[in-house]
Amino acid sequence: MMRTSAFAGKITGSYQYLFFVLYEDYTDFARAFITEFNNVYLERLARNLKGRGAVFVPFAADVEETRAEVLSKDWTSDEYLQVCQVPSLLVISNDFDAFSPRSDPWVIFHFGEEHYGGPAGLAGNAPILASPSPSSRTSSASASI
Repeated sequence: MMRTSAFAGKITGSYQYLFFVLYEDYTDFARAFITEFNNVYLERLARNLKGRGAVFVPFAADVEETRAEVLSKDWTSDEYLQVCQVPSLLVISNDFDAFSPRSDPWVIFHFGEEHYGGPAGLAGNAPILASPSPSSRTSSASASI
């Protein structure tokens, strides 16, 4: 798992997938739900990828800028609404700068606290984060988990 100040410039290199974590703003980091998501589940995801992918998490102070980088891509209006739902994880299979939602495969996973903030917490995400394998472009049929 890599902390970053910008998503721009991130390249696939030897990775098959790039995972970009999206938050609303820096105050998300103060919530226990986000702390668990970052420190347990994203770390587990990064370890399980075993070099096939990279997980990029913005520094708290750069959350809004990195989210703006993602939102500036050429999304349809339905896709834009999906990408605006945070916290989420955008998965792409090529360099971020070259990525176009119009022509490249992508998938977005939503991790809303309203679904996972209860007693079971984020444990419901464990199967999805344990073996990610995005394979096709999605739009309004994003993977909302």
